[in-house]
Amino acid sequence: MKKLFKSIVTSILIVTLSVGALTVVPSSTAIQSEAGLGTIITVIKVATSILSKLELKKNSVTLKSGDKYKISFNNVPKDKELKYEFSTKSKYVTVNSNGVVTPKKGAKGTATITVTVTIPIDGADDISKDFTFKVDLKDKNNPDYTDIAKFKKAMEKKKNLDSKTVKFTVKKVERGKIKGQVLPGYIVTSSDKTVKFFSLTNPKVKKGKKATMRVLKYFKFKGIFYIVTF
Repeated sequence: MKKLFKSIVTSILIVTLSVGALTVVPSSTAIQSEAGLGTIITVIKVATSILSKLELKKNSVTLKSGDKYKISFNNVPKDKELKYEFSTKSKYVTVNSNGVVTPKKGAKGTATITVTVTIPIDGADDISKDFTFKVDLKDKNNPDYTDIAKFKKAMEKKKNLDSKTVKFTVKKVERGKIKGQVLPGYIVTSSDKTVKFFSLTNPKVKKGKKATMRVLKYFKFKGIFYIVTF
């Protein structure tokens, strides 16, 4: 009767807990009694709840050659061990065991990365869930914005421009100053004097020439957009 009980319960668990992206296949040899089964079910329910609340901080990013991005999650419990496995079939990116994504030189198109998050279950097989992460790859030499007016309009609409690149004509290059005091960094004014780029290091650009800069953050102060670049 006990063997029949374990066999029936194991079959029920396999069917009822293999739902969606969550997969649990308890080991029948681990179920020794009804009491032991109750404990395993409780642990599995907790693990299932954790995985159902887990979510990627970003489902996708846009990267260029030379960029790096670390895949991370929200709602990660501090008191539960999680194991992460990152894999991709794309030939255009690499992803290491820490979830750091690196595009290869000349990469373009879209790459898909599968992240498998696993919670070990004592007395049963582990429970896991798969997440899909997309990487939009762009040629480093192909800027996101080549029209300063369109770029300004995007800032006025408060769009997320993190890591976007802008190609523009340099009108002026000067050291940053406040009340005559020289500050670290350089201010590069575009052909639109209300759009200025700030760089901590010498951008090595010249007046009248084209420059391409990448956005870190931007803000508006007294009618002028300042773009912190790197």
